[in-house]
Amino acid sequence: MRQYLIDELRVEDQDKLRDYFKKNSKESGFDDIFWIELPNEILNSIQKDHTDCMPFYVAVDLEETFISIELLIRTRKSMRCECISYADNNQRDWILEHIDSIFNKLSIIY
Repeated sequence: MRQYLIDELRVEDQDKLRDYFKKNSKESGFDDIFWIELPNEILNSIQKDHTDCMPFYVAVDLEETFISIELLIRTRKSMRCECISYADNNQRDWILEHIDSIFNKLSIIY
């Protein structure tokens, strides 16, 4: 799995992140796994055409000492569809910038 991983999180940083994601993302039904919704303007052409599959998400896994953000763009409506794919360069950049902005907002240094 392709992912963006930030390790060596402190306990207090993990708590800040958990609180943030509980308020600002979709819970997955699993502890400490959250869904970040992607804005429609960064979807690729196939994803934009698959309106029945919208919205699209990336999964965030918050563990004891690290956070992992999958670079697989997926829908919660289907397990297999041609619109599910790894992030293209534009989507990857948005994901990384989005996570960095969350860390900055929460004053987490990594």
